[in-house]
Amino acid sequence: MSNISELRTLYGKVFNAHTDIIQQKATAFVDSLIYKNDIETILKGKFDNIRYCFETGKYNVSSLRTHFSATDFENVIEMINRFMSLSNLYISWIEDTNKQIEVASEAAYEEYCNEFKEDNDIWNEINGFAEDHFSQYDDLNQTLEKKKNSLNFAIATNADPETIETLKEDCERQEFKVEGALNTISDDIRILLEYNAKLIDLLNKALRKGTAAQ
Repeated sequence: MSNISELRTLYGKVFNAHTDIIQQKATAFVDSLIYKNDIETILKGKFDNIRYCFETGKYNVSSLRTHFSATDFENVIEMINRFMSLSNLYISWIEDTNKQIEVASEAAYEEYCNEFKEDNDIWNEINGFAEDHFSQYDDLNQTLEKKKNSLNFAIATNADPETIETLKEDCERQEFKVEGALNTISDDIRILLEYNAKLIDLLNKALRKGTAAQ
């Protein structure tokens, strides 16, 4: 079992890690990792490029009309018009897809934020318990030291065996309480670590500030 000094050190590291997690979370959709991945990389980086290709092709094909007579090259003009019409359909489809991607991505961001808040609320609740348990340990340990002093004084002053035995049993009961307090603190820290891991997972999936993403 860890001693109180080790637990205080570990708790400090867990607390600082949590503070770092909170600082890395995006506070707005446009600053988040999910925006960077879905909107900047997929929508703007891929779909917008495809739309640009269709728009460029449409412009280039349309300019061919000036080279053909509508009466002499009716079939060519018809093919140009078909291409133009098809290009408009694809451009419209891409624009609709982009809107759907943005709406879906923003909705996902909100869901991740809600999950982050729920997990973080639990973290804060457990952290409150941990702080209380540290205080309880200090009180229990202080009482134990007083009981030990009483036992040592009784032994030093040759108190009657029954009194000494009673004081020994009292110390043992108090040591058991102190040990229980240490175990409780250890459990608190374990749970805090688990929720830190959950929060980090949410950061890496969607909520990390885009500029901080690796």
